[in-house]
Amino acid sequence: MCITKANLLRCAAQNSFSLKLNKHCLIIAFIILTKLFLIYYICYGYRLLAVRQRYMEKKIWYELVQIKYGETYLAKYLMRQYSIQKIIRILTILFSGAGIFGWEIWKPIAWFALIIISLIQIISLLKNEIGRNDKDLIEIAELRNLYTQYFNKLEKLWSRFDVKEIKDQIAREEFYALREEYWERIETIDNKLGIPELKRITTQSDIETRQYLKTYF
Repeated sequence: MCITKANLLRCAAQNSFSLKLNKHCLIIAFIILTKLFLIYYICYGYRLLAVRQRYMEKKIWYELVQIKYGETYLAKYLMRQYSIQKIIRILTILFSGAGIFGWEIWKPIAWFALIIISLIQIISLLKNEIGRNDKDLIEIAELRNLYTQYFNKLEKLWSRFDVKEIKDQIAREEFYALREEYWERIETIDNKLGIPELKRITTQSDIETRQYLKTYF
């Protein structure tokens, strides 16, 4: 087959066209891959943001529930201690020498009156073991007040975060600022007092906390 100048020119034109076509295909492929990468990156970013947001939601919610339970428990525990002190005071006054045992009716059985008076005096001496003293009650009331303040601010933070009024980063900063403000003070007083977990109060507090959260959240 004879290779003419026309054939060479035609082959050159075809090769040039093929090169241009390949170049355009590479550019199109590059653009498509770039867009796919951007789509993946954006989707991954949104997914990561959603995960971080759910993490903060769970963290704030868990803290809010625990603080509400603690505040409820302390309120009931404090009322119980006030009741114990009141009963001890009433019994002490009632069965003291100036109380009913000062009546003439008890003179024939003075020995019985002395036994009762002795028991009441023992109870008075042990009242700090049976219940809390006045100083402890003041500190428990202060501790409950800290729980209440912390809960109110957590509730406000949760409400703002839940309706997307603030972003994840701001919620994170405010949450840890609140923890730093309250948690150490709460732990210091709590560890000092050593408040026990009483089964009846624990059950009542759990029910009341669940009911509150169900009603308002």
